[in-house]
Amino acid sequence: VTLLPPSHELYDLYKDGSSFIDASHYIDPVTGEKYLYMCRNRETGATTNIICGVKMKDWATPDYSTFKELTTVNMTTCNGSVATEKAEGIINEAPKMLYHEGTYYMTLSINFTTDKAYSVIQALGDNPLGPFTKVQESAGGLILGAEPHWDHASSTASHAFARAGEELFI
Repeated sequence: VTLLPPSHELYDLYKDGSSFIDASHYIDPVTGEKYLYMCRNRETGATTNIICGVKMKDWATPDYSTFKELTTVNMTTCNGSVATEKAEGIINEAPKMLYHEGTYYMTLSINFTTDKAYSVIQALGDNPLGPFTKVQESAGGLILGAEPHWDHASSTASHAFARAGEELFI
């Protein structure tokens, strides 16, 4: 199965169809439209994992014309020039999407699962397909992570959200 048709400009990079992990569905509460987010794995021959997104016609049919790369590792914006304060290694993966008061919050994991710095960060956008800007650590961008000097927890970045009444838990 291929995600993109041969006519798409990124087809050569994604053509083998086995290069995506961490799929996450999302229904926009504003429009009711469906989206699918995923991580492009390095199996494509790329040097980093990044987050991609696509609007869905239904849960089995992507609207290929909307496919977008949403992150660049170690940069605050996709193909941007401002570096993130927190080093991300070569990993942006495990995307999740939340909406609150006009802002789309994309959460994602950075660094390797075996790294103490495997953490969850957030990026903000005005649209389910961005553009997104990662929030710097000094501005509250780090959502979940282990203390590097504490040997009792690691791999804290595989995440999900659950609501209990008005509260949101990660």
